[in-house]
Amino acid sequence: MNGFIANYLDKENKNYGLFFVANIFTHETEEGFPYQKLVLYNDRGKTVGYSFNESQNDKIYKYIRISGKKFKNGDSGVININIKNAEIVEPSIENIGKTLNLNTAEKKYLKEIHGFIDLIQDAELKTFMTNVFTDWRTLVSFTRIPASLKNHDSKRNGLIKHTLDVTKIADFLARNFSADIDVDLCIAGALIHDIGKTRVYRKDYKKGKYIYSKKANLLGHKYCGMKLIDKFLNEYCYLCENQHIMLSNIFLNQHSTDYDLGISHEAYIVKTADEMAARMNVILPSGEIRKYNKTLKKFIIDENLLLNSENNAVNQ
Repeated sequence: MNGFIANYLDKENKNYGLFFVANIFTHETEEGFPYQKLVLYNDRGKTVGYSFNESQNDKIYKYIRISGKKFKNGDSGVININIKNAEIVEPSIENIGKTLNLNTAEKKYLKEIHGFIDLIQDAELKTFMTNVFTDWRTLVSFTRIPASLKNHDSKRNGLIKHTLDVTKIADFLARNFSADIDVDLCIAGALIHDIGKTRVYRKDYKKGKYIYSKKANLLGHKYCGMKLIDKFLNEYCYLCENQHIMLSNIFLNQHSTDYDLGISHEAYIVKTADEMAARMNVILPSGEIRKYNKTLKKFIIDENLLLNSENNAVNQ
């Protein structure tokens, strides 16, 4: 990929050194020559460039590190990036963070997400979830957008923080429930339960806030999320039919539930965890109680009463 040239709009003409690329799309020109469309991200925004190489056969979802120099293209105001080297890098938190320009908190949250994925024992399910949460198209929204626009976790990073809260509660319930519970499915289901919101919220830069897209108003994030999960299941063919069905059942049982839809133990646990995390900001595994969302004046718990209940349970 030597000699790759990308166009980048920059009035200040600063050299940032390393450029990071996410997602290689293979296309063909009208003449039949293959090329790749590379989407570059750095702290100035994104740009698009093209690389022609008939023998290149890279798959999508690769993270590429680019090094080169930038220079002005005459008086057009366009800055060219002369790429001297490009290499595939591991989808580590550090490389993803540089690719998507995540801040310190966002990288910390994403590391926690992958920490839960590491707890999954089933190899196929772990691989599937790893692919989902290294997909830059999902992460660029998932790490930034709120979990809701008016209620719980309605600020930046709200979705990823809410997802972590739900996963912590679901993991705790699954491991301490008397029934035979598939902990792996509970973790996976909790991690993707709100994934559809990455497709229905968009930033209104004029108003300086997130708003519902037209698709969200007509279809809702649950429908969009199921379509996204089906897309992932088709792209990452690692799951058996039973895992596919069980994971879909968990997702479809979140929020409002259809009357003709059965509910598994795992789906009930994730649904319960979601409702708890949405109504009050409590993380059960550590016993730590954080401040409640003031906009949701429900299920107020006296901290001393809860601690006394825990002590009584220990003494019994």
